[in-house]
Amino acid sequence: MSTTLNPPPVAQRQNPLQDPGFDPVEDPSVDLTELLVRFLAEWRTGLLVALVVAALGMAKTYSLKAQYVAQATILPQGGSSAAAGLAGLFSTRQPGDVYFGLLGSRSVANTIIDRLDLLKTFGTGSRETAQNILQASSTFTPAAGGIIVVAVRNTNAQLATDIANAYVDALGEQQDRMNASEAARQQKFFEGQLDRERQALADAEDALKREQQRSGIVALDTQTQIGLGTIAATRSQISGLEVQLSTLLESETEQNPQVKTLRAQIAALEGKERGLEAASGAGGAGAAPAAGRIPELNLEVAHRQREVAYHAGLVSSLASSYEAARLSGAQSSPQYEVVDRAVVPEGRSWPPRTEYLALAAGAGVLFGIFAILLRLLARRIRSNPEQVAHLRTIRQNFRLGRRRA
Repeated sequence: MSTTLNPPPVAQRQNPLQDPGFDPVEDPSVDLTELLVRFLAEWRTGLLVALVVAALGMAKTYSLKAQYVAQATILPQGGSSAAAGLAGLFSTRQPGDVYFGLLGSRSVANTIIDRLDLLKTFGTGSRETAQNILQASSTFTPAAGGIIVVAVRNTNAQLATDIANAYVDALGEQQDRMNASEAARQQKFFEGQLDRERQALADAEDALKREQQRSGIVALDTQTQIGLGTIAATRSQISGLEVQLSTLLESETEQNPQVKTLRAQIAALEGKERGLEAASGAGGAGAAPAAGRIPELNLEVAHRQREVAYHAGLVSSLASSYEAARLSGAQSSPQYEVVDRAVVPEGRSWPPRTEYLALAAGAGVLFGIFAILLRLLARRIRSNPEQVAHLRTIRQNFRLGRRRA
């Protein structure tokens, strides 16, 4: 046998809100309609909180000081061509990296601080604090084509412009100091090397002079040719006399005076030839050297001449390098181009008030909803005796803790 449960008639149904015995705490179910009704009943609280939060947000937004950004742009020479000058000193890095490091250096910051009297402007007596403020308000970013953008943000548009342009000028001054220091170092190095090579050249020239005085060789090639030519002429004379002697002996004997004369002449020329060929033969300065000593003298004199030529070449090269280093220090030129100097910005860059006002309005709505929910939660807790007892216990514990403290 089955029992059918029929719902009560419509007329017999009651609205739980109209039932005086209805207790929302004891009802475990959630009635969304009832919750919505209670939520809307607190619209004044939500609206009031939303307006207060939005008003506070608007007041805070309009109390923020406007900030302006001034920009200057530079182009390192290495950005479009081969690196030179200062960038060449750091060939393992990109030229842009070098200038990023220089712009953020303490030396550049100190130059700007002193030039614009930023210690007074920032209201601090600490140079380190001024450097931190300056670096926090400055950014250096790369752009297309190797360009570097120097941006400075400040509440004073003119001050931001002055600082941005001061970065460009201070960078040039820092580069000039580094170029001058490098040029002075190179100049000192080349000067020391040049002095040593000049002394070495003087020693080599003295050694060549002594060798020429000892050997008599002044013009090596000419004297060698003269010596060898003299030997060849002597041999030619001997050959001619021998031919005459051979012809004369066909009709005459050894006792013939002419035969004796020819033999004496031949013997004299042969002695002369042996003297020219002997290694021990020596002459005065500029005289033809002995044939036997020509190889030795040639090697010795050529060695001394090469020493002189070697040191003379080094002296010439070092003198050119020294002069180039001296001119480089005297005529230092910037290794970057200023594309745009900073101009006073016309509009502020911060704060974005429209976005901040929208956020303030959104925060007001959220806080209003949260306030309504808190109010409903508080009512629910107060309507439950158990929750009220718990709250009393918590309060008593806090009071006891305060008394003990």
